[in-house]
This record gives sequence, structure tokens and C-alpha cells, in this order.
Amino acid sequence: MGRQPAHLELGGTTGFDLTIKYRLSKLQRLGILHGTWLDFGSASGNYTEQLIAYGVQRAVGLDIQFQLLAEARRHQVPGVDYCCSAAEALPLLSDTFDGVLLNEVLEHVVDERRCLDEVRRVLRPGGYLALMSPNRWFPFEGHGMRIAGRSGPCSMALSTSFPMSSAIRSGSHSPSRCGSDRNTIGRSGWQL
Repeated sequence: MGRQPAHLELGGTTGFDLTIKYRLSKLQRLGILHGTWLDFGSASGNYTEQLIAYGVQRAVGLDIQFQLLAEARRHQVPGVDYCCSAAEALPLLSDTFDGVLLNEVLEHVVDERRCLDEVRRVLRPGGYLALMSPNRWFPFEGHGMRIAGRSGPCSMALSTSFPMSSAIRSGSHSPSRCGSDRNTIGRSGWQL
């Protein structure tokens, strides 16, 4: 396993109406939203529920935060189930999903490679991985900031450009995020 994050926080939702519409519309135009999908890091289920609306027949939301899943379960959307688990050891059968939505989650897991190995295991042959992760070169950090041991919800210009040894660290990103996502994905055996 690589270096451990100096500070790791659980993520929150990115499931806002315009963001959901923007991202799922792109996947829908590709014609890949069908069958059974796993919403990996589902939080309170906003994307999970909308996967059904965009053409998926069954969606499973997975998150490590039980309280968010309890909130999601109260919605009782037909075709949607939820599962509480860490990213590195999924309690799901192999070759189960036609697609996995890994939406701004990879930067929050303890072990990226094991997480991607698990995604690969639960995907059916020919399945799709829709991976979205913050771009460290984007001039704004949307995860909030941690300054001198205190966290805050602010978005700060160029915050992703500060060196990791600085007193300012972007949100809950693991130090290994400074490496290339392409290298992490490639080492997990994915074809890019």
C-alpha cells in the first residue's frame, strides 16, 4: 500500500440537480445506461435514484457512511437497493454489474488500487466504469480546505497547487493524489 493520507475525511454528496443531469446525460448519450449499475460512494442516493430515471433497470448505492444510506433508504425508490461497505472489500458477487459509477470517490478511499481491483471484480465482462475524479490542475478545489488543523467548506482558487508539505491541504485528498490517476488505473489492469 502507498503512503497513508495525513488527513482523510469522508466525502459528502455531489448529487446536485444540474451536476447529475450534466454527468448522467453524457453517459446516456453514450448508450451505456442499461442493466444493473453500482453507484460507488452513493452518499444519500441522489445519483443512485437518478440512474433509474436515465435508463438503468436496477441500481445499487454503496457507501461507507451508514447514516447517509439510512437517509437514502427512506426514499424507497423501486429498483434501488443500498449496501454499506468500505471500498477495498465489497460484499458483492463478482461479475454482477453492467456499469459502475465512481463519481468523485477515488480521492477519498484508503487504497486506490484495491478499490479499483474490487470495481473490476464486480463488473461483468464488457461492463463500463464511469470514473470522475477531481482534476488537480483545475484552478479551484471544491472539497473545502484544511488549514492548520481546521476544516472549512470554502472553495479556494489554486488550492490544489499548494505543495502537500504545506500547512494547507486540500479537503480529504490522499497525498497519493499527487501521482497520476492514469498510473493508478493502469497498475490495476484497466485499459485506457
